[in-house]
Amino acid sequence: MPTSAKIPGVPPPVPATTLPASPTDGQQAILVDNVTTPTYCWLLQWSAAASKWFFIGGASATSQVLTQESTANNGFIDLATVGPQVTVPRAGLYLITWTCNYYTAAAGNNCMASVKLGATATSANEGVTVAGVGNGWWMSTGRSNMARSLNASDVVKWQANGTGATANFANRNLAVLPVYVT
Repeated sequence: MPTSAKIPGVPPPVPATTLPASPTDGQQAILVDNVTTPTYCWLLQWSAAASKWFFIGGASATSQVLTQESTANNGFIDLATVGPQVTVPRAGLYLITWTCNYYTAAAGNNCMASVKLGATATSANEGVTVAGVGNGWWMSTGRSNMARSLNASDVVKWQANGTGATANFANRNLAVLPVYVT
């Protein structure tokens, strides 16, 4: 059984850090951040009708910060170890998923986590507000499959908000996957 299908006369796409400048309808390309040690690999197909590269397979661009850190800040901030964060390579529509573990020292103390999208201020609308149960009990939270339009080189970055009481965060994860890019 063959391991891959070949279309006669059409060379298979090879991983590259840029997309073809003048693609033809149905052309495929593999976009990576680094051709020798990629951290993501996206198979894309050009649609002339939509003037977009549609994602058809591959792995998310991911980032992780395991360090346990805290804040009592009443507003979204970077923790001492910034991130996790991912810089998107192209303008487009992206699916964003993030998770983290958290705890508060006292029951009823709220904390928040969210993602900052490019140059815009971090919004609670992109995140979650959670109530701590106190006594150092770790809980998990996150958001999944948030489709957001981003510009080329926008940074998607996880941020914390202690809402005025000490909140602890650890095991922060971020995954970004395109729906399409231009």
